[in-house]
Amino acid sequence: MKKLYVKKLGVVLLMIGLGVSPLWLEASSTSTDPETGVVTYVYDADENIIVGNKQTLEINGNLLTYGNIEVKNGGVLVVYGDLISYGNSIVSNGTIIVQGDLLSTSPTATIQNNGDLEVGGDVNVADLDTQGNSSLRIFFLNPDADIVGVPGTTPYGGYDELPAAGLPDGLISIIDNVIKPIAIGYQWKTDVSSSDWRLSVNWSGNKVPTSSTSVRIKQPGAGFMNPQINPGDIIVVQNLTVESGASLTLKPGARLTVNGKLTVAEGGSLVMEHNYGIGGMSSLVTNAGVVGKVKTKMVLPQDQWFYLGSSRKDAIFSDFSAGEDGVIINV
Repeated sequence: MKKLYVKKLGVVLLMIGLGVSPLWLEASSTSTDPETGVVTYVYDADENIIVGNKQTLEINGNLLTYGNIEVKNGGVLVVYGDLISYGNSIVSNGTIIVQGDLLSTSPTATIQNNGDLEVGGDVNVADLDTQGNSSLRIFFLNPDADIVGVPGTTPYGGYDELPAAGLPDGLISIIDNVIKPIAIGYQWKTDVSSSDWRLSVNWSGNKVPTSSTSVRIKQPGAGFMNPQINPGDIIVVQNLTVESGASLTLKPGARLTVNGKLTVAEGGSLVMEHNYGIGGMSSLVTNAGVVGKVKTKMVLPQDQWFYLGSSRKDAIFSDFSAGEDGVIINV
């Protein structure tokens, strides 16, 4: 997963919701990505990270540590980016929330007793297990995440299993407001009778997706509606996934930009509709990877000649179909 979009609730929320005090732990050094502006906070091998009871440490970017990480009972470590650990151990009796990816070569990574771990991105670890509690304590929130190195004996859940952790409302707020919009994506409800993308009640959490959020379109229930982007609407999202059985339609004149990854699952459908004339073309711009197929439909008046070009980069003629008999194609 390539993406860090920090949406920080901050110390105030943690202090009010959790009754904890902020821990200030200066990094050994920092570096800033010149393209994204994301800051990486580096802690050397002799700088172990220890978060005590009723303390919270917030890392407002990536965390790269060569020392050990220990979160004591009642402590909270929140990383608004990726957590990369090359230390000897990660041990938590408290809470660790990672907005982005978790990469750890630590030979010991243990969530103990009532501790918990929530990760919004990909996971690649040398070890990860739980001790002292048979219930779910580890949660990987992105259903499309790559998960590598987690032993088969280590149980973990997803977003829907989070209530089992019994997290305080303050931590749930962080997950819902900071991780969910990116890792899981705002989801189109499967029981709505309107197809209007801009209608907030059609989305989980009653929030319309923004340019910093991911979007997931799920198959609606029988008799309910798939979303469409209406003529003249300009929509920008981060990642977009159209699941099998679901569809998204761009009406003539609609514009959609996907800054991250566009995924149209097998059995899913993304349809671009066009009409002849000024302003009748829909627009789809993708700035990263694309997986799946996009269908284009265009309505033309009869008994006229038209020169048509593909809106898809590197398209070949065999991809083009007139859709019905009686249409002549000259090339």
